Amino acid sequence: MDRQAGSGYDEGMNEGTVAQHTREPAWRRWWAYQAERFPLATHLVGIVLFFGLAHGGAVALAGDGPIRLDGRAAAAFGLTFLVFLLLRVMDEFKDFADDAINHPDRVVQRGIITLAELRVLGWGIAVSMALLALSLGRWGLIGFGAVTLFALLMRVEFFIGAWLRPRVLTYALLHQGIVPLLCIAVGVLPVGPRGLGPEFGLVVGVAVGLGLVFELTRKARAPEEEIATLDTYTRIHGPGLTSLASAAAMGLGVCSSVWLALRLALPPGSPVLILLSGLVGVAILLAFALRPRPSSAKAVRAMGTAVFVLIQAALVVGLVAGRGVSL
Repeated sequence: MDRQAGSGYDEGMNEGTVAQHTREPAWRRWWAYQAERFPLATHLVGIVLFFGLAHGGAVALAGDGPIRLDGRAAAAFGLTFLVFLLLRVMDEFKDFADDAINHPDRVVQRGIITLAELRVLGWGIAVSMALLALSLGRWGLIGFGAVTLFALLMRVEFFIGAWLRPRVLTYALLHQGIVPLLCIAVGVLPVGPRGLGPEFGLVVGVAVGLGLVFELTRKARAPEEEIATLDTYTRIHGPGLTSLASAAAMGLGVCSSVWLALRLALPPGSPVLILLSGLVGVAILLAFALRPRPSSAKAVRAMGTAVFVLIQAALVVGLVAGRGVSL
């Protein structure tokens, strides 16, 4: 998380700079924005895995035949994608002043895409989400309505931003609250509320645990790499505590994943791959905690992404292979 350092830089951009950039074709400016702030190639992988785990896991745990990928599933996936895009847009407003200090070269800070344009995009996302939720009936409205409400609370930092921002681990844990809500919103649609039993908590455990691993490791830095105005987990809490918190999140994600794989009788290779991924991840975290160097910090960042993708992919592939898909 970036922290404002009192530069006086606000949402008002240099008018000449904005005018220069807005003369460029809109498609080129928006393409630059997505490439930097919401790259589709990588984000789609994560969103597909998240949705596949929540949707497929709910169906498999309910014993409800093959995984259905029909029009309702497509609408639910569209909503899930829009939730992540909305969170990205909201963060642009919340972190604008901080990013102007720490990342002045970003497309929004340079005026290539303005906050006014992002506000229009945000409202467009909100209207699209409302229409898709309406098409899914009562549980679509309730589930994704709860997700949207939590996202709005995140936007205003739960009205305790001044207290919350210096406490970056608490900040991360509190923001992870949207993950269970989104899992439930997706999972309830194919099976209904009665089909979503306590065992669905394993799916939530996977999503929360691996999501925290990704979040805590993606900005890992060695002491000599830290920037004074940038509140990373490693700068505030040190490599040791950050690694410990990441290992705890890894434990939650791996244990939930193995339990889920065994419960659903996934192919034997799935729990083995999950366990090996977790053990390698913990070893990399331990090496970083003991010797926090740029090379070990880079290894932690790469590991967090790899574990996030590999474990979820092992589960989703196993679900598809074991249950099959109906269109």
